[in-house]
Amino acid sequence: MAKRLTEKEKDRIIRLLQAGNGSNQIAKKVGRSQDTVSRVAKSIDHTFGKTNQINAREARKAYCAEARAEFAKELHEIAKKVAAEDFTGEHLVFNFGGKDNDYNEHILNNPTIDAKLAAAKTVNTLYRTIMDITRYDDPKPQEITGKLTILDLMKSED
Repeated sequence: MAKRLTEKEKDRIIRLLQAGNGSNQIAKKVGRSQDTVSRVAKSIDHTFGKTNQINAREARKAYCAEARAEFAKELHEIAKKVAAEDFTGEHLVFNFGGKDNDYNEHILNNPTIDAKLAAAKTVNTLYRTIMDITRYDDPKPQEITGKLTILDLMKSED
């Protein structure tokens, strides 16, 4: 006689069903029979077929779009922080080595040109990445789609 299905196994089967996996795939992954997988599917009114795969694909797309938007917001915060800290204010410079292999540091009133250039390149790269993320999820301009993009959210913050 086969061992009883645990709640943990049942939850895993349900997650795999919701992710769009077929009964054969799920049965192999969890080490149970297809009949067991089918019983669990029936208990949650799940039917196998293209509709479920399409729904699962759409759910994954929405989840990934949400994750990309959150990542873009984090990149925006980093870019603002880099711009605020690296373009103005005091700047620590140091050198070490030389004949005596010593370490020296001092503070400048403003960042060096090299530091400003590095900060500008970093901010540029961050915003290009944000734009690429936005373009991936919404390749059409807002006027056409009527959607609010991450770039619009950033504009409204400033």
